[in-house]
Amino acid sequence: MSAAENMATARKLNELYNLHSSDPTWLDQAAALVTDNLTSVDVPTGVTTHGKQEFQQYFKGWAAAFSDGRIEVTHAAATEDTSVVEFIGRGTQDGPLAGPAGDIPPTGKKIAIHFCSVSRLVNGKIAESRLYYDALSLLTQLGVIPAPATAQA
Repeated sequence: MSAAENMATARKLNELYNLHSSDPTWLDQAAALVTDNLTSVDVPTGVTTHGKQEFQQYFKGWAAAFSDGRIEVTHAAATEDTSVVEFIGRGTQDGPLAGPAGDIPPTGKKIAIHFCSVSRLVNGKIAESRLYYDALSLLTQLGVIPAPATAQA
């Protein structure tokens, strides 16, 4: 596929997340953008999902943890087989957030986290994806861990 078509797929996935509270078909539409054998890695946690169903559960988990969550794309680029999308995820944690050590109970805290998604596309669908984000900042903003001390000059 062309770089423009791959960019459209990557942007559409982000747009669909923003519809999670208003369009009951958002998750099925998102699944239509990935291959049946998708492999997706949440790099900070090491969680790997395989296939559409696990992808939907993972995506749905973020939406459930942040019911008012929104994505703002800040930068995006694509080639004939790759897309890279930087975005800011904002929302209030009003549901449990799955983590490698177990669920983080709702904190009621607002977050603004920078993310970067790097994907390989095949025939216009996402076949592999890696999601990078600052997990330390996420946990700090949620109040799960204390803010790191700042260095003194």
